[in-house]
Amino acid sequence: MLNKKILKIVLVFLCIFFAIVFGIIYFGGFVLPSAKTVFVRTIPFKRSSVGMYVINLDHSTARWNHIKKHLSGFPFPVHRISGVYGKSYPGLRDTPGIVDLEKYRKCLKGKEPGLGEIGCYLSHRKAIIAFLRSKFEFAIIVEDDVSFKPFFLKVMRKLLACKKKWDICTFELHPLQSGWPISAQNFSFGVNLSVYLKESWRAGAYLINRWAARRLLERSLPMCLPWDMYYMRFWEFKDFLGKRMKFMGIEPRCAFQTFGDSDIEQAGPRQISTHYAKEKYRWYGRFFDLCSHVSRFVHGLLIWCSVRWERNDEKTSIS
Repeated sequence: MLNKKILKIVLVFLCIFFAIVFGIIYFGGFVLPSAKTVFVRTIPFKRSSVGMYVINLDHSTARWNHIKKHLSGFPFPVHRISGVYGKSYPGLRDTPGIVDLEKYRKCLKGKEPGLGEIGCYLSHRKAIIAFLRSKFEFAIIVEDDVSFKPFFLKVMRKLLACKKKWDICTFELHPLQSGWPISAQNFSFGVNLSVYLKESWRAGAYLINRWAARRLLERSLPMCLPWDMYYMRFWEFKDFLGKRMKFMGIEPRCAFQTFGDSDIEQAGPRQISTHYAKEKYRWYGRFFDLCSHVSRFVHGLLIWCSVRWERNDEKTSIS
């Protein structure tokens, strides 16, 4: 009799727990703008082809020369993307179609985006559009302040051989944030394709397929989060068939920031406006953080389960 009562209590507790988790995810885990149809003129792409897109400001010639020399050791065509210099467009922050200031303040506890942060966001969006207009099946989006480890090419070969297991694969995240990675596949040379269960930041180098590029583009405007937070909200990106984005990463990481801070973000880093740092924004921001953590953890586990059962493709050569 006692065991039945304990079992009932446990079941009730579990029901309440899962109801709370579902409520958090459903009511607070989705903040991005609704998907909009974006028309990008495309051409037929070559299977398993990879292009590199380097975001670089026009006046940052030293960075461009440095990274161009570094990337010349890899067998990928390199394309320069002229970065958006935020200071040249002071009205961006107050343009409703470009930035949703109110939602940004709510999600980031009263903070407002600097012009450099807006420029960084629009630069990544510009790189995505250039990729979709290209003949490549995959793109490596790179900021001009990163360098790759020598085993990067081996990682790329493995990723192309298991391309059904990821839609975006990051190579560089903040060095002080682990992201709670769990391995979905072990590569033979001590590197893992991993799912992240905790938020991390940075978008210095990542691999993306055409499906994910379209999903990112559809919800990209107006901006309501920094790009490195936006592109990691994988559970919010899906197509009309209900397929959700698989955001993965390489552990140990194979790209690092090695050329100082980003010139684009130095044009105006994230700002804190005392006028808007009110209690309502702080509490909304905390609720946003909670919902994001729970959503990432739950959906991350679901992605991990699905990826573990996904079969690898046939051997694929890099082109």
